[in-house]
Amino acid sequence: MAHISMAKELMEKWTVDLQDVAKLEKPPKLEGRRMTMLFTSR
Repeated sequence: MAHISMAKELMEKWTVDLQDVAKLEKPPKLEGRRMTMLFTSR
């Protein structure tokens, strides 16, 4: 759990990088030891 902020920054960067081809369905969410987010195609 030492790098949560780094993971969140990386996922936010992916959101910006993929905005042309994908839509963010669910923003980054920490669930136990996993951080997940969901994209759908445009």
